[in-house]
Amino acid sequence: MKLQHEIRHALAGLQNTPMFVFTLVFTLALTLGALIAAFNLNQLILFKPLPYKQAAQLYILDQTEVRQGKVVKSGVQHIDSQVQMYRSSQNFLHSALVLRSRGILASVPSEPRLQTLYTTAEFFDLLTVPLALGTGLSASPEMKDARPEAVLSYATWQSYFAADPDIIGQSIQFDHQQFKVVGVLDKGFKEPQPFAETASDIYLPAAYSQLSQPNGTSSTSNLLSLVKLTPGQNTTQVNAQLSAIFKDFLQSPQAQLYRDVELLPRLTRLSDAVKGDGVRITLMILAGAVVLLLIAFVNVLNLYLSHINKKRQVLAICACLGAKPKALFKRLFVESLLLTLVASLFALIIAAWLLVLTKELAQGTLPRLNELGLDVPTVLFSCTIAVLLAGALAFFGRFAVNYDGLKQQLNASGKGTSAQVSRRVRYSLIASQIALTGLLIMMTSLVLQMSLQTANHPLGIDIENVISVEVDPGKNYPSATQIRTLATQIKQHFAQLPQVELVANSRHSPLRFGHSGTLIYDSHQQRVGGFLYNRVDEDFVGLVKLPMLHGRNFNREEVADQAKVALLSQSMARAIFNRTDVVGERIYRAKGQAFEVVGVVEDYFSVSNIDPYFYMPLDASDINLMLKIKPGMSLTKLEILQQLRTIDPSLRIQEYLQLQRTAAELVYQYSLAAWLAGGLSLFALLLACTGIYGVISYATQMRRYELGVRMALGAKRKRIVNMVLKDAIQPIVIGLVSSFLLAVLLYGMAKSQIAQLGQPDVLQISGALGLLLLFSLLACFIPANSIVRQDPIKALRNE
Repeated sequence: MKLQHEIRHALAGLQNTPMFVFTLVFTLALTLGALIAAFNLNQLILFKPLPYKQAAQLYILDQTEVRQGKVVKSGVQHIDSQVQMYRSSQNFLHSALVLRSRGILASVPSEPRLQTLYTTAEFFDLLTVPLALGTGLSASPEMKDARPEAVLSYATWQSYFAADPDIIGQSIQFDHQQFKVVGVLDKGFKEPQPFAETASDIYLPAAYSQLSQPNGTSSTSNLLSLVKLTPGQNTTQVNAQLSAIFKDFLQSPQAQLYRDVELLPRLTRLSDAVKGDGVRITLMILAGAVVLLLIAFVNVLNLYLSHINKKRQVLAICACLGAKPKALFKRLFVESLLLTLVASLFALIIAAWLLVLTKELAQGTLPRLNELGLDVPTVLFSCTIAVLLAGALAFFGRFAVNYDGLKQQLNASGKGTSAQVSRRVRYSLIASQIALTGLLIMMTSLVLQMSLQTANHPLGIDIENVISVEVDPGKNYPSATQIRTLATQIKQHFAQLPQVELVANSRHSPLRFGHSGTLIYDSHQQRVGGFLYNRVDEDFVGLVKLPMLHGRNFNREEVADQAKVALLSQSMARAIFNRTDVVGERIYRAKGQAFEVVGVVEDYFSVSNIDPYFYMPLDASDINLMLKIKPGMSLTKLEILQQLRTIDPSLRIQEYLQLQRTAAELVYQYSLAAWLAGGLSLFALLLACTGIYGVISYATQMRRYELGVRMALGAKRKRIVNMVLKDAIQPIVIGLVSSFLLAVLLYGMAKSQIAQLGQPDVLQISGALGLLLLFSLLACFIPANSIVRQDPIKALRNE
């Protein structure tokens, strides 16, 4: 038979079964759409080359700190050593320094806070950065000699300069420095993820950042070097050369505080650095989508087998007229392919919507999201899956058909038989559906458990109605005394506002993206470790209600005199002294500065703050106002700025944080993971119950004549329902046991690869499997009950 004839025949047959077509296409489109979106995401992150010339030769260089043969810290760069590496490697390595930061575009009336990338001129050459206007930063013999130039992102140029075509050469003020605009990036430029979670808004010379100010104790995780190896170089050779530079640095006077450690260079291919943890996340998403599609396929397969059963008269005529099994398979395949291709078309639409949603929801969680979008490989993948699904449906459909028995169908009524779909096939459908669904539910339950533990973890401090405002004093207050006086004046001013309940000053907000850190030594000047810290005044502890375990808080005189006293967190006290009651003990910072411990406080929780913490009295380097607003009242950023301008019109807001919102943003990815895991579980449960209902309903319909005879002979309805349930319970139990064994196997494999993988909650897993069992039995009960509630005469007539 010709293909064209088969297509016309299949279309004519499908027109007579609109509900079958709708159900099959709808079920496949939903799950196939999720799979296509997951494939597109994995293809982008795992296989698609980075959009830079010679991307395979690009590397990220950072440091690993080793003490006594053990790695104690990685990913945190000592600024001086990283800068020294850049300067000393110019003769054999093409590299650029890259420092993430933020600042205020003061030349724009709204004074927006922009994501900033401080870098060197080589950055634009290494990535072959395309420009819409002008050039990149100018090269200079020494980093300190760089000109005050700025390159704007395309979005910044559009948003704050109205796409002014004459922007090149104009002067702008960024923080307290004037810069000359020399370039605007092309709209299509994609900045590598390691440099910033979101694209940078402005690019400035590294000479105008903290990189130009040597400080033996400064370190940051926001600093990296972008490196390009030449064809004749390899990582082993370059690592050896860089190790020599670090070794020489540690012998220099400016590195005297690091002489008890070894700094090792770490070269990571840029493509691997961009992937990061995204590989594990995207593979988990793909695995979940595959399992969902398999569950949906079992549903569709049962629906398709029922459809074939209704067509047995047509198939019987074909068999009697000489059609061979191969010809029957071809007919089934053409019909299935039409259905799966239509489902794939709708799936592509759903996938496109899911990709847009992923860009919005997962920004900052997964890399390269700005490159997401349907492409040729994704369309080819969807077509391939459509062909495979059609082939599988046709194969199982042909396998379920008794070819020799078809010829006898014209002379048989078919009452009381389910020979076309064997009991073994029905059992396999139910067991596989339960196994796949149970496995997915158990895996998502673990993700849900871990995500909720983080998202709902108690903070340990009170942040209700608390606002953190970092104030930029500008150049009008050059001395520490002037800044201290200004901070006191601002605090007193806001304390008198009717909306404000409490006021405190600190170096920065307790909840934020990024914290300050410093090195701590013992009395023999041996390094104990690196710890995070904050500088606070005497009102900070009371404002956030930070529990005091031992000792006392700072007093006003200690803050005013910047006394050498400290409050340790409980975890820091244990880390240094192996106990918590350490009031009266001393800790040491650089150059032998001793701080007496006057109190020990509880740890507070923040996903951006997992290291031990301590507090020192506020100094005059920063002004960060902590405001607790009275219940039922508010104080907006604009209102705070207006109040600041009454004190001094030159004052600006550097950072404005509503701590409740900041806390939610910090755990956003965990909340998102919990919602996705919960939604995936419910969707899988719905698919499974629908599939089981379809299988049992089909089997029960095929036994209507038999059940009608039993009822006519006096069998009780309860007995018949129990018989149907007993018939279905075996594959359900087999499926549950299989899913449990698979889950144990996969968990053991994942645990060996992911150290942070949590311990499953037995009660939660049991509840999930119990829920699956309950809904499965309900899906079996409903079709059986609908049969026994009918008149037995109708069943005997097969109505």
